Amino acid sequence: MRYWRARVALPLALILISTASAHAQQAVSGFEESVCEGQISTFPLDTIPADQFYWVDIFDETDEALAFRETFLASLRADGRKTNRDGRLVFNFESESAFLGLNSRGGIDTAQGNARRERDGNRDVGISELRDTIRESGSSRRNQTALGQQLDAKAELRDAEIGRVVWLATLSCAPLTGDRKLLARFISNVIVDSMDREGGQTTF
Repeated sequence: MRYWRARVALPLALILISTASAHAQQAVSGFEESVCEGQISTFPLDTIPADQFYWVDIFDETDEALAFRETFLASLRADGRKTNRDGRLVFNFESESAFLGLNSRGGIDTAQGNARRERDGNRDVGISELRDTIRESGSSRRNQTALGQQLDAKAELRDAEIGRVVWLATLSCAPLTGDRKLLARFISNVIVDSMDREGGQTTF
């Protein structure tokens, strides 16, 4: 009898482990299946103020980048967050792969990085170093801009009232569709869905 129970318990344990592993993959609101397979890493740096308006700042205002902003703002609103041009919480995006019109601010070399850290002061040294690391890790992928290749993006949320970054995320994925509007909506939902999660990496 004990041997039979042991044989039953083992498959049951494997089922539970498989179920737990499946839940480790992030479900994306509005999508039954992944549109771009990859992972997102989030870095909560401070408390995100509740019940505040959000906005998206675009460095290079191309038509495609502005369209991405509207898609992202729509994802925020669908998640119950308020948006307004004068919003206190401002998102900035960079993409080493020129994803959906989003471009990097050009990166920074070591001298520029040191100068920026001196300007930021000791309080923000960790954030500056994190930004530098993110840019450097993506520099080897800058030429991968075609659909079907790896897409990389960074989202930075700043509290404009205190002038500090309160949340960071890096995203990397391989698109499963050539529909850029669908990709924009999917990536937007991935980022918004991740905002209330604990820091760390999840796959989607």
